[in-house]
Amino acid sequence: MDDSDFPDVSVLKELAREQLTIHLGNFYGKKDLVIDPGLMTPLDRLTGLQFLKQKGVDKIFKLEHKEILGGCDQRVYVVRPEVKSMRNIAAHIHSDKRAAKLRKYRVLMVPRRLHVCELVLEQEGVFGSVQIEDLHIGLIPLDRDILSLENPQLLNSFFMEGDYTWLHTVARSIVNIQSAFGTIPNVYGQGHAAKIVETLVNTLTSELGEKKSPLQHKIGHIVLIDRDVDYVTPLCSQVTYEGLLDDIFEIKCGAIEFGP
Repeated sequence: MDDSDFPDVSVLKELAREQLTIHLGNFYGKKDLVIDPGLMTPLDRLTGLQFLKQKGVDKIFKLEHKEILGGCDQRVYVVRPEVKSMRNIAAHIHSDKRAAKLRKYRVLMVPRRLHVCELVLEQEGVFGSVQIEDLHIGLIPLDRDILSLENPQLLNSFFMEGDYTWLHTVARSIVNIQSAFGTIPNVYGQGHAAKIVETLVNTLTSELGEKKSPLQHKIGHIVLIDRDVDYVTPLCSQVTYEGLLDDIFEIKCGAIEFGP
């Protein structure tokens, strides 16, 4: 394929930035950003510190159970929809209440909210203190020809626990790709999850009223393969320098973090 015909996947990055701009803009003035540790690197790849500062972000914190001292009167949490994260958020709110600190809270769940998270916040007695919104971050461009959901929960969730929750995220990401680059005409798949995702893509396309792009499609084929079709390959030793670095230090979102 000629480089001029290759899909410009940076469009997906811009779409994510636009969503975050809207959410941060809804909180007028300065605000602090508290980010799930697992989302620090993906968010940095999508936005960067300068972008966040331009949108009114004053300080950035990593989400932990311990309280956050000081900060602005507005706080935005960017988290995965996990029970542990909800309890950490509740602990922060209770800490502020004990200190008689008045603050507004907004929780952006990536890629979407789950009912169980709302239940946890309600049980912790803070549901009425927060605004909850979805932040649809799907496939993240790691290179011009590599996209990743950067969602380590998916494998265990579906193949170990039989939870279909994250398949919706996979399907939604494919729908977003088709919105940007045109309908993908040829879909191939192998495995139970692949079939479910293909069905969800068709359903979401219909429900969201996605129109076929008037432009010629930039992606001609998509192949969906379940991980359980081949469990052996990821267990094999990698024989490249990059593979060795991944085995020893672990590459996350296209980057390696070295300790102090």
